[in-house]
Amino acid sequence: MTALNVGLNEVTLRAAGNRNLEYSVSYGRWAAYVVGLSAIIGIALIIGFLFGDIETQVARYVFVADPVSNRAVGLRLFWGFVVFWSVVWPWVLIFTHRPFARKLLDRIIRGSISPPNQPVGRDA
Repeated sequence: MTALNVGLNEVTLRAAGNRNLEYSVSYGRWAAYVVGLSAIIGIALIIGFLFGDIETQVARYVFVADPVSNRAVGLRLFWGFVVFWSVVWPWVLIFTHRPFARKLLDRIIRGSISPPNQPVGRDA
């Protein structure tokens, strides 16, 4: 469950001497979860389009005055949403996840190696 919640799948720590610690992190499993869940969203939207009444729902909204153009614009917008949520969004999440995962790991490491009753963080 940690692989999905936090995204720190494989952490390697090395003592670098002089009270320094080096680490490397891999979050490939978390990235695979993100891509897989986004693919499920895309598949659900496509199934909704094929077997649901999404085309009629899209036609209800007026984007332009011409009904034929309105349908085309609505469908392009729908397929744009499908592409965004199933292809683009997972990579946005993956690239924005890295700094937050790094901060979390720094906090975990500092909390586990600092002596008790000592402040942890930049103020220490």
